[in-house]
Amino acid sequence: MPAVTTAPRKLPLLYFDARGGGYWLPLPSGRFLNLDKRDAQVHLMNAGLDADGMTGPLTNMQKVTLVAQTERAVDYANPLAGHRCGAFETTDGKRVLVTSQARIPSRGKSRDCPFIERFLEQLLGAEQMHVFCLWLKVARAAQISGDFRPGQMLVLAGPSNCGKSLCQALITEFLGGRVGKPYRYMVGETAFNSDVCAAEHWCIEDENASTDIRTRRKFGASLKEATVNQNVSVHAKGRDAITLPLFRRVSLSVNDEPENLMILPPLDGSIIDKIILFRCAMARLPNERSETWQRILKELPNFVTQVECFRIPKSMVCPRFGVTAFHNPSLLEALNEVAPETRLQALIDAVLEKDWEKNDAPWDGTAEELEQRLRASSFNFAVDRLLHYSSACGTYLARLAAKLPSRFEARKVKGKTKWIIRQP
Repeated sequence: MPAVTTAPRKLPLLYFDARGGGYWLPLPSGRFLNLDKRDAQVHLMNAGLDADGMTGPLTNMQKVTLVAQTERAVDYANPLAGHRCGAFETTDGKRVLVTSQARIPSRGKSRDCPFIERFLEQLLGAEQMHVFCLWLKVARAAQISGDFRPGQMLVLAGPSNCGKSLCQALITEFLGGRVGKPYRYMVGETAFNSDVCAAEHWCIEDENASTDIRTRRKFGASLKEATVNQNVSVHAKGRDAITLPLFRRVSLSVNDEPENLMILPPLDGSIIDKIILFRCAMARLPNERSETWQRILKELPNFVTQVECFRIPKSMVCPRFGVTAFHNPSLLEALNEVAPETRLQALIDAVLEKDWEKNDAPWDGTAEELEQRLRASSFNFAVDRLLHYSSACGTYLARLAAKLPSRFEARKVKGKTKWIIRQP
């Protein structure tokens, strides 16, 4: 009688975590499960391998784990924003295992989404809503194609409880349901950001944000990286940092009082094109939050279809970001009024006012000489808070020259920058 043979079971495709140790096992759902050596052996035994069955010097289990370590070792294993589950290799040879992925919403059968439309029209108005949908269109195309095109930070400024946070929640669902809170990382309060790098939507709210100018400048520098660079230094606790490509979009909601707007970085020429500024109005929503959210989720596929059907006008096409940055005029004016260079201008006018009453000749001197004059005035406390680093006065004068060239002018004299400041 011939021997009965059974077909061998399919062996698990284990990945070995070269940095953290342990193994990663693909599950039927597509996600990956982190296992230690003992747990990995249980799955191998379930696949039909015998721990005591020897073939040469190694057991079958040992062979499978050896293959995982030598052929499928990875340098980083975690969710990674913008990437689908599975392993890939970076351009510099790093092996990465993506262990879960975003739930990118599918298109609906129509463009009918009256609740979402009404909410966005009330919150943003027709013009800003149009820009918002174009911003989402570019983001979705970049996410699905995998080209990770950069995008501006979206700022939603308006009264408390007007619907700003709900709009950010809509952005989260539109981008696949994963949200990170990056503010502490972006202002340098922590170096660890692996949790944020697992989310496509970096969401910032103003409840814990700082108006300190040094914090705002750090925020501005991080914002430039977050809106332009694909590669991010991903750092988890207890692990070495590793530079990886990822996709993300940043949004910030803030109340529109001047003191709240001060959490935004100074809007100089290097950052203004990387921010979209929306002024929000009060949206009328049902009292029951769960009802509101369920209606949004129900209409989301149709809203996706509507967004994809938008066409970007030629006048709004931006080679870098897909769509040009929009700045609400009243909001931009309010931000300019609280900008540090605007405050310096007010101090200069107050201190030099008596000089100009006697003689309307322009003030002429270096930034250092101007700072000494300001510090010797009765406004020395305000000057001390404003000009807290050595080159601050010259930096703000340069911004004023760009904004008000008829009043502020720089010229070189024997290698030094001298400033001409004319009265209002």
